[in-house]
This record gives sequence, C-alpha cells and structure tokens, in this order.
Amino acid sequence: MSLPLESVPDEPPRDESPLRPVHVVGDRYRTFAENDRVTTSGAVAKALTTPTPPLSDQVLLVPGQGVTGEDWQTLAAAPTHCPVRFAPAPAPALDGSEVLKLRSENVLLAALREIGPVNYTAELVVHADSEMVQDHTAERQHLPGMLLMEASCQMIIAVTGRFLAARGVTDAYYTVMHHFQIDFRRFVFPLPAQLRLTVDEVGDLTGGPDRIPFAVTIDVVQGGFDCARARWRYRAFRPAAVFAAEAERAREAVAACAAVRTASPSGQGAVS
Repeated sequence: MSLPLESVPDEPPRDESPLRPVHVVGDRYRTFAENDRVTTSGAVAKALTTPTPPLSDQVLLVPGQGVTGEDWQTLAAAPTHCPVRFAPAPAPALDGSEVLKLRSENVLLAALREIGPVNYTAELVVHADSEMVQDHTAERQHLPGMLLMEASCQMIIAVTGRFLAARGVTDAYYTVMHHFQIDFRRFVFPLPAQLRLTVDEVGDLTGGPDRIPFAVTIDVVQGGFDCARARWRYRAFRPAAVFAAEAERAREAVAACAAVRTASPSGQGAVS
C-alpha cells in the first residue's frame, strides 16, 4: 500500500524510495510471471540488451525457482546500460549423493544446515529441468504438490545422512520409510521457500544399532506462510541389515506371486 507524501515548502524533493524487489523465475513459469513484481529470466535477458532498458535503478532483481546460480551470474554479467541491481545468486543444490539422485537437476534442496539440537533447515530449489515439473501436465501458477512431497523425502534423507545417523556411528545408513502424512495449507509458488525439519522422536544411538527409528515433522514455509506440513516415521538401517531384510521380502514376494499364479492358471484373479 502506498501512502501519500506531503511536499515540504522551500526544500527540493528527495527520492528516498526503497529498492523495489522483482522476482525472476524460469521461463516455464510464464503464467506466474504475469503477476506484478514477477518476470522471467528470458524477459530480463532481453531487457538488459534493449537500447532503452525498461528497468530502473530502483529495481532489485531477486532469483526465484527455475533459475540457477549459473543463470544468475550470466544475467548479472551481461553488458548493459541498465542500472538494475541483482540480489545474491541462489545457493547451489546439494550433491545428488546426499538425496539419492543421479541427476543434479532432480535435487530439490540447497543450503542444508543445523539450526538447533533437533532443528534443520534447507532452501527449496527447483531446476528448470527437474522431472517433477518437466513431466507434469499442469501449467498453472503453483508448484505441484508431488514436488513438495519429494522435497520432504529428500529432506529426511539428507538430514539423516549428514547429521542424525552420524552421531555416535560411522557406518553409512539407508533411510527406509514406514509412514507418511502431509497437510497442504497453501499453494507454493516458484518463489524462494524453505523446508524446516524438527526431530520429534529418535531411537537410542548408543552402540550403533542396525535399525534407528526416527519421527520428524517438516514444514514448508514461503514468505512467512506455513504452506504444508509433512510427518514421517522411518528407520535408518545399516546397509547389511536392510539388504538382508530386502532379500528376505523379495523371496517372500516371488513365492507369494507364484502361488497366486499356480492357483489361477488362466490368469483370472492373478496378481501381475
């Protein structure tokens, strides 16, 4: 909301306007970019090369989703007479090994850190080529709910591997989920957002047990709004323990499906 300013007699006018933030999102979010104070990276690149740039020195460009640190550096380094200012580049995504991803564009977390004895935070980062947005038919303004579910899953894997299971033990751990629940409260848009994890319960790590139970809550926050809350129960397994359990369950599944097929030779009612 703008407030009217009264002129002061005998004093020249002074421009003390604060910088006007404009969020820059990836080109695939063009529908969202129709909002005020939002534009696309492609539009910025074009504006910077325009002889008379439609941007002023009162504009602060802020990176949103779909814009990488490399994209931001390219825009900021573009030769231009435009006096626009750039906010710091977005943080780089975590290494894929921390969230069990082979392709870096599918990592949804950055700047993971511990902020308290049982509290952890990370930035949400959505690459323009992420499978969670590329292979999604919806073309509206908000990010898919499935993306937030995947981000919360990556959060427990990263936090468990980097912080929780490392306390008192040295072996690598596999995270095996047992229960998941999520409440969606607000749409999340391609703007900066954070995931905040709180450890609600943790098993005894003394002696490094093969199965460490955890219960955590993850909040997705954007612009001060609580947008979603996920609750997970899972166990961190030592590799030998989880591989043995997996092999046993695999043998049971093969035997059970074979028994069903034998009982129904025609295939009717059989489990495929």
